[in-house]
Amino acid sequence: MQKDNFEAKTFPNLSGLQSSSPAQPLRICIASQEILGPVRNGGIASTYYHLARGLVAQGHQVTIILLWGAKVQQYTTEYWQKHYADLGIDLQYLPWVDEPFDHVSHPWQGRCVSFCQWLE
Repeated sequence: MQKDNFEAKTFPNLSGLQSSSPAQPLRICIASQEILGPVRNGGIASTYYHLARGLVAQGHQVTIILLWGAKVQQYTTEYWQKHYADLGIDLQYLPWVDEPFDHVSHPWQGRCVSFCQWLE
């Protein structure tokens, strides 16, 4: 078994760094390969689903962008967009860039380029 030679330290008190003005709602984008619904199950899918629901419950504006594009394992893409809209979440499917890539990992690079273009 691994032995760790370190001391756990107490996390510093951050209360002095708080603003006196009321918190403003944030615009949050969750970029993921998976989200519960379009993907039947999975740890990441469930985690991001509950994260998005919790953020909306706190008054934040949440957009989920599925990096895999308009692929769902059940029902339709429109079904899931409406389902998430009913929860107060904007579900978007990443459109694919139509550019050739001459690299081993071209699907991933294409998604990165597509996501950067979507953010613009």
